[in-house]
Amino acid sequence: MIGRQHIELDLGTVRKLAQVSVNGKRFGTLWKTPYRVDVTRALHAGTNQLEIRITNLWVNRMIGDKQPGAKPLTFATFDPYKADSPLLESGLLGPVVLWRVAADRIDAFDVDEKDRALSARQ
Repeated sequence: MIGRQHIELDLGTVRKLAQVSVNGKRFGTLWKTPYRVDVTRALHAGTNQLEIRITNLWVNRMIGDKQPGAKPLTFATFDPYKADSPLLESGLLGPVVLWRVAADRIDAFDVDEKDRALSARQ
């Protein structure tokens, strides 16, 4: 808590699981809406490091295993998918926003495209 306010990380739309850590402090797994977590206790003055790990859908992994040259990683007794099956929407879709939450108002901080791209790759 910073005075009577705190900072929340809002991941926006996520398909399906997200693990968040800030400056090495883990905030667990977000698995349902809202994909939002209070990160105040991990923040410090200056540059902070945000890591977001997203888990892909099992269906997409199974389809990926059927792509030419792919080394299969999955096994299932029921597998109705083919290499040309459509992938389901998956990943960090955003927008990613930091919110300053106070007793009487909420302010948004923009997370620029560079930071969003770095976070998505990790």
